[in-house]
Amino acid sequence: MQLLLLAVAPALAIMIYIYIKDKHEKEPKQLLVYNFLFGAVVSIVVTTILYFLYSSFFTPFKEKSVFDQFVKAFFMVGLIEEFSKYIIVRYYAQPKKEFNPKNSL
Repeated sequence: MQLLLLAVAPALAIMIYIYIKDKHEKEPKQLLVYNFLFGAVVSIVVTTILYFLYSSFFTPFKEKSVFDQFVKAFFMVGLIEEFSKYIIVRYYAQPKKEFNPKNSL
C-alpha cells in the first residue's frame, strides 16, 4: 500500500498545485480526477502496445554494455512512456473546454 501511495503522490501533488494556482477559472475537481485515472489506465495500455511493437521490430540487445542499456532506456522506456502521456494530454485533456490554456500559472 505504501508503494502505491508513493507512486501516486507526485501526480496528486501536481493536480493539487494546478488546482490551487488557477485563480480565475478553476477546472472541475471531478474532471481532474477523471483525467488522472483515465491517463493512468490508458497510458499503461498505450505503453504496453508500443513496447511490444518496438520489441517485435528491434531485437532485444544480447550484450549488456553501457551503450546498449542507454539506448534501451532512452528509446524503449523514455520515448515510449512520454509519448503515451502526450497522447492522453493531446487527445483527451486539451479538447475539453473546461481546460482553458489561456490562464497561465
